[in-house]
Amino acid sequence: MKLRLVLLLFALGAGPGTAAEFEISVGGRSNAFDPALLTIQVGDTVTWINRGGTHNVRSINDAAGEFFSGPPAGDSWRFSHTFTAPGQYDYQCDPHQPFMRGSIVVEGSAELGFEINAGIAGAWFDPATSGQGMLFDVKPDSSEFFAAWFTFNDAAGVKEIGSMDQRWFTAFGPYDAGTATLDVTVTSGGVFDDPQPVTNSAGGSVGTLTIEFEGCSAATASYDLPLYGLTGEIPLVRLLPDVFCAATAEAAR
Repeated sequence: MKLRLVLLLFALGAGPGTAAEFEISVGGRSNAFDPALLTIQVGDTVTWINRGGTHNVRSINDAAGEFFSGPPAGDSWRFSHTFTAPGQYDYQCDPHQPFMRGSIVVEGSAELGFEINAGIAGAWFDPATSGQGMLFDVKPDSSEFFAAWFTFNDAAGVKEIGSMDQRWFTAFGPYDAGTATLDVTVTSGGVFDDPQPVTNSAGGSVGTLTIEFEGCSAATASYDLPLYGLTGEIPLVRLLPDVFCAATAEAAR
């Protein structure tokens, strides 16, 4: 078992490839985070420690990765979050916002040797196109991946339950490490609150969908649907925070 190196605020940092841990003081003599700005590397963990007063920690740019310590509390609490993708993560203390805020700047590559695991199952979407998205499920014992893709056609139609402008794709295939390569079919025939079975496209696959995971909370879906003349990429984030996703290949084993 690898020994994890705990870094205090004055530490210089960890060597290449080593996940580090940092601490941020919350409250105490003043209503502030100390340090209010912290720069770390992908894969590092930050722990907030309440030093006094009633506080909490809540991210305020959820599209970049949501984290939340829970309701404000005045006891001596600790809250930790591991950052798996680069970017700037802003957060606040709810009772003392907008004056009590902080930022975590995460540098480095998203390539952590991430491996798909059962913890990534759930709802994913692109915040820029809220209202549509994907549901993922994983079968680790056979390295199989399923995706239900709920989206829309741009054709005009009657806006009602089951209208023809709704589109439902299903995709299934193997995954290897952090990438799933899936065949896409069109699913149709479903009727609201009716048990009749649905059908998939008669010709089989209408294209491919490749999901590449950067970590537990970020992924990119690349699609190629020749039948419709559509290709492109969709950045995806989790709709809800993960519960038991393993952030690294080592942890997933």
